[in-house]
This record gives sequence, structure tokens and C-alpha cells, in this order.
Amino acid sequence: MLGYGTGTAWYKSGSSGIDRELVEAIKTAIKLGYHHLDGAEVYNTEPEIGVAIQESKVAREKLFVTTKVITNIKDIPNAIDTSLKKLQLDYVDLYLIHTPFFASSESDLQTAWATMEKVKAEGKAKSIGVSNYLLPHLTAIMKTAKVTPSINQIEYHPYLQHGGLDGPLLSYMKQHNIATAAYGPLTAATKAKPGPCDGVYAELANKYYVSEGEIALRWCIEQDIVAITTSGKEERLSDYLRAMSFRMTPKEVNEIAQAGEKKHFRGFWQAKYDENDRSGKRPPYDDEPRSDAISSLRYISFFNSVNQPFIVSIDPFRLAKMVSSVFQLQCQCNNYPWGKKGKESLSAVLCSKTPNSDFQIEDDKEYAEMWMGDYPILPAKDLKTGTGLHQIIDKNKEQLLGRNCIDKFDGVLPFLPKILSISKALPLQIHPNKKLSEQLHKENPEKYPDPNHKPEIAIALGPFEVFAGWKDQKDIQSLFTDVSPLKKFLPENAQFDHETLKQICLNILKASDGEIATTQEELTKIPKKDYGKQAYMLDLLPRLQKQYSKEDPGNLVALLTMNFLNLSAGDAIYVPADAPHAYLSGDIVECMARSNNVLNTGFCPRAERDSLELFTSALTFGPHNADEVKLGTRKSDLSRNGKTSEYAPPMSEFNMLKTDLEEGEKDSIKAVDGPSVVFATGGSGRLVADGQTHDIKEGYVFFVGHGIEVTYEATDGLQVYQAYTE
Repeated sequence: MLGYGTGTAWYKSGSSGIDRELVEAIKTAIKLGYHHLDGAEVYNTEPEIGVAIQESKVAREKLFVTTKVITNIKDIPNAIDTSLKKLQLDYVDLYLIHTPFFASSESDLQTAWATMEKVKAEGKAKSIGVSNYLLPHLTAIMKTAKVTPSINQIEYHPYLQHGGLDGPLLSYMKQHNIATAAYGPLTAATKAKPGPCDGVYAELANKYYVSEGEIALRWCIEQDIVAITTSGKEERLSDYLRAMSFRMTPKEVNEIAQAGEKKHFRGFWQAKYDENDRSGKRPPYDDEPRSDAISSLRYISFFNSVNQPFIVSIDPFRLAKMVSSVFQLQCQCNNYPWGKKGKESLSAVLCSKTPNSDFQIEDDKEYAEMWMGDYPILPAKDLKTGTGLHQIIDKNKEQLLGRNCIDKFDGVLPFLPKILSISKALPLQIHPNKKLSEQLHKENPEKYPDPNHKPEIAIALGPFEVFAGWKDQKDIQSLFTDVSPLKKFLPENAQFDHETLKQICLNILKASDGEIATTQEELTKIPKKDYGKQAYMLDLLPRLQKQYSKEDPGNLVALLTMNFLNLSAGDAIYVPADAPHAYLSGDIVECMARSNNVLNTGFCPRAERDSLELFTSALTFGPHNADEVKLGTRKSDLSRNGKTSEYAPPMSEFNMLKTDLEEGEKDSIKAVDGPSVVFATGGSGRLVADGQTHDIKEGYVFFVGHGIEVTYEATDGLQVYQAYTE
């Protein structure tokens, strides 16, 4: 959960009317997803929060609103009622006593806390807590407390550890399930420099590819302590979030703690505390893994470019389920007979590059497709855990897919990228449109495993031959009206239109094996020059006959009616639903809408062919020439350094990016509002995203969650593809 604070720069010394600038700022923050709104009566900004909430139209249950009391601490019932009235709310999610400095006795502390308990009992605050309380303050209120404070916010960093986790204060809080929030956690890395932590901060920052500030934050988080900090630069927002993306070892946490004990520094409230209030020594950690249990609320707060605090807050129950938004995948390769054998198959070679994989290439085995998605037939897995990608996404949809993708595509990864290695023609096929897929899935879910359509693109990684789409209608007509052996397939007294073409295809597919073979033999006896620009058919025919047979009707349908394209690396085609196609040879990147529905009718044994009537009735008649089949590229607007091109098919499920880098070059891809699958087809380098740096080499595949910017850095040249949706 993201939040937006309203103190500091927006502080008002008195009531001076609604600050529309602040209202608009809060509304913008809510729109961007900052749903934790942090205020306090002393800031005098609660009215602006209330107006912004009303104008934003966001459901109350989606917001987490915090406010604090100190100015009117002597009359807490009136203070909360006044705050709620200003906020235009029936309750706040968290209500805090700002400081204990109002009290002159234990009785004062106990009386105030008893009143806070009544506020909670009345439903005006879901949770209650304190700030700046030391052990005497906490023990005083706990003597009479019926409700334990949910959180205590204190200054905490390596130079002010309060005796550490096992010291009197923090161990008492842990014993009573009071969460610790640390403000000033960057102190040792900022205002208290130079100091004994400088060296270990620098070393760990270099190791984890983060800043020293993120190391300081992570040090708190590793101790189950909330980290609250500030920044004068808005771009630090993403940097601070990186503190949630990596883990330090217990030994590293201990090294910082031990270095911090060599210096004492308090940055706040010096006049209110004994300058030597730290007590006891922090016991060293051992190297055993810690529990990930987190109590109460976890959040990081920081300021934007106008010194305005943001707060990133995380529900403790959701924190235990969170995964990294960027993780490497282990993919699988299937073995269709049209695939290339052994190490000649690029799909197999790339699949074998995954580190620590048990995938072994067998020289006499065909390898056809490497799948890189979450489709259940051949799903990718998290390389580290072995957990299926679909399972990970299903448990972390909001984090990994984003709300937009969930709403548009029913909470699944809507595309499926593959690497194909093709040695001979794939079956002549179409993919049914969505309406037909729904019908077929309902009637035969075993054969048609999903109700989705399957438009797709294919990008050549080298020489790529393919039959796709229809030839120009005039070229088809000239063959069937002028070439004698073909006239028998032409319907009688028919105008040559799409229905005629559909009937021609059906007549060929229904023809006997003998008639198909005889027709091909007759075509080879006609002089090549008589075919004009279509003479290439005679060169391809023996090759197709050898791959399947002279009796396969796919030979005639493909050669006579479909475009034959010979593409080079980087060239691409788009195949809409219901459009005929058959890949002939080459290595390609293929990406499609999330489906595995297909209707086959040629370049396969007769027993494997689907209903001819169903196939031909589903045919559509575009594209209608070779140029319409091709999918061009453009410079991507997502590229920061101009090294990335984009394939944008006319469909909503995905676009494909291709980044080509020379040695030493880099490019950053702006965050998109949806998930991505990233895979390298050549070279090596680094992938930097979400505060993590990964090696990326030929064959490496990564999942990237929504809202994550990705940077590619080439060490030896690098080609990376990124399929994404928004």
C-alpha cells in the first residue's frame, strides 16, 4: 500500500481556508496509487485530506488514513471528533499520540492512553499507538492498559540502537507485540558522517548495487523495524522501495550494529532525552536464518521534491506473501517432430543455458519450442524455488500484474512468448477467433483447452520461411482459371470472391489422395515460364512432398493460395485469428495471446486433421498480400537511450520490444502498467530492475512485474526481447 503524508512543507500555522494546491496534490497521489494518507492535527492539513478523499471518489476501504494528537492531548475525545470532522470520515485507521512530553507523571500518560482506548472502542480508530516513548513511558501505560499500543515510533539507527533488539526498550516492545518504527534511519549515512559505519555501508552498497541509504533502510527492515526516512528528491521514491527487494545476511546486519556501537549520535529531541540514554550492548547475531515474522504495520516514508512526505506501508500479513517483482525463470522445451535436432535447435540451446538446469540436449531428438509463460501445458517456473509462474502470479496478482491487467485479462498473464526452431513445415493451421474458441472449448475442453483467441506474431532470428495469409486475389484467380489441372477445384458459375476461395480450399482438402498427387504431377509438366512470378512454386513443391507426401493437400493449398515469405533476422509477421499460416523453416521468436487452440488441416497425417468444414468456415480473408502480412517496427517511446525498437501488432494482449546493444552500451525501458517477460537471444550483460542486478546472458529468461523500470547493460553485446502488456 502506498501513502501520502501532509505535513512539513504543507504545514499551516493556523486555519487559513482550503489549500487547493495541497488538495490537488493529494488527489494526484491517490490517483497514482498512494492510498496511505498520513496527517496530524498539528499540521492543520486534515481539511485538505478530507476534501481530496471526497473528490477522488476512491472507496474508503481502499484508503489507510493516519492522524495524530498532541495539540489537544488534554481533550482527546474532542480532538478525534474534530479530526474526523475535518477529514470527513467516520474513523481513522491509525491514531497516534505524537509525543509523551505533555505528561508530568505516570498518571498523565495512563489517563491519555485510557482515553485513546475509548476512541478505539467507539470505532473512531481501528488501531492506536504512540511515538517517542521510551521504556518508562511504555511501562507506565502498560500498568493500566487494556489495549496494547500497536506501534511506537522512535529515532533508531546504528548510532542510536537503544541497546539493540535485546536491549531493554526493544525487547520489552517485542515481548508486548508493540511494533518499532524508526525515524532517522539514514542518520549514520547522512548527518552523522563521517563515522565507523561508512566503510561497511559502502561495501554492502557495492555488493547489492544499491545506495548506502538503501542499506541503512534495509538494516532496520532486517530487524523487523519500520523504517521512516526523508528525501528532497522525488526520484528517490523508487530507490527507497528497493530496500524491500533484497536481503542482507545476519552477519552483515551484525557488522553494521557493531560498527554503530563505536559512536553515539542523537539527531532529534536532544533537549528531551538524556544524551546517554542508550543502554546495554547489542548481542551479536549468529548466522542462522531469521524468521520473517513481522508484527503490526511496516512502512517506509519519504519526501518528494517539495519536501512532502510519502509513506509506503505494507500490511504485515501481505508482506509474508510478497515476492520479488523481478525473478529468473526456468523454461521447458517440447519435442514436436517438425523441430530441429539436438544442438541445431536454437530453442534447445537457449533452454540449456539456464543456470543450474538439469536440461540436457540429446543429439538425435527434435526440439521445437521453448515456452516462456504461465500456460499450464508447459509452464515456466521460478528458477530459485521451482514454483510455477502461474502459481506465483495467482497469489500476487496486484503486485505482479497490476490492477489494469487484472481487470482487462481476468487476472492472468495475457500472452505467451516462445522460441521456435523449425526444420520442416508446421501443420497448415488457423487459430479460431474468440467466439469460436468459446464454443469449441465448451463442446470439447480436452481438445480446445481454453476459450481464448490466439493472434500471434513471429520475429525472425535468422533466415525464416513461412506461408502466411492469402495471395493477391488476382494471382489466385489466374491460377485456377488459366491452369488446366486446377480448374476442377473451381466452383461452377462462380464469381471469384472470398466465398469462391473458401470453396476452392474445401474442394482441395476433400480431394482424394490420388487426385492430390495427380494434380501435383500435372503442375510440374507445365513450363515454368507459364507461371510468371509464381514460378517459385515448382521449386518448393518437391521439398514439401519430401517432408510429408505427394498426397498431402497442404502442398496445394499453401503453394496456390498463400503468400510465401523469406524473411531475415528482425523481420516479423502478424497472424490474426482465423488466418491460415504454416511456418516452413528457421528460428523465430513467437508471441501470442494466451491460448493453445488450433485447427490443423494440412502438412500432417490425415488422422490428425480437424474437420474440413469447420476449418474452411472459420477462415477469414485478410491479410491479402505479402506486405499486409509483414509487421514493421518503430523506435520505442519506452526507450530512454534509443536502443530499443517495438513491434506493435493490432491487438491488446501484448507488444514486443527488441533491444540491441554493443559492448558497453545500455538502455533503460520505462516502467509499464503491466507485466513483462524478458529473454536474451544473444550476448551477455546485466539486467537492473527493482533494486536488483542480475546477470543476463543468451537463453536467460526473467519475469518483470508491473510498474518496474528495466535497464540493460551490455558487457559483450546483448540482444534482449521484452514482451509486455498494459
